[in-house]
Amino acid sequence: MRRPSRRQVQGQTLVELMVALAIGLLVLGAVLGSFIASGKTARQQLAVAEMAENAQLGLGLISRELLLAGFSVPTGLSPSGASLTRSYAGRPVFGCKTGFESPRTVGAVVCAAAGTDALEVVYEATLNNTLSTAANLPTDCLGNGLSAVAGVRIAYNRYYVASGSTGRGELHCASRQGAGGQPLVDNVEGMTVWYGEANAASTRAVAAPTPCEAPVT
Repeated sequence: MRRPSRRQVQGQTLVELMVALAIGLLVLGAVLGSFIASGKTARQQLAVAEMAENAQLGLGLISRELLLAGFSVPTGLSPSGASLTRSYAGRPVFGCKTGFESPRTVGAVVCAAAGTDALEVVYEATLNNTLSTAANLPTDCLGNGLSAVAGVRIAYNRYYVASGSTGRGELHCASRQGAGGQPLVDNVEGMTVWYGEANAASTRAVAAPTPCEAPVT
């Protein structure tokens, strides 16, 4: 029987093993780097999508409220017959550039010394423009049933930014009738409100947009 030569039975040298190991580590590192970068990109895209969804939800809520600002059920005609009379004719919108001093107060809100924009929207609440309670009462933004004052139920919904339990900013809502506020939308660091300044010659025309001042009514 022919014996194999020494060249035929010898294994890999230490240098060859180290080179192979280095090449394997480089390939593994490239794969891991690609995997980590892909995961980071996916998380960033998810965060951006969540922020856009939250912003759209918050703007949708406030836009709907602003469309109701000042609403009151007509009760009849003015003595001249030129306009409708209504039960509520108070201030429909109130805003502060520095936020509300106490958005949860039962009385009228006042502007704080510092903070981000805050907005109060006021309108007559009915079963047609709000959700109803089990007792079939119209509600405010907190879901509280509104008590009637002189036969009219008025919603005072206040929107502001505050820190949540996680320390992140949230869009909150409080009510003049409620005992406290509650978060509506997560990941909201600030809110800026712009108003349309009425034209002096024609109050229904907007002369120029103006940022929220303290106070704006």
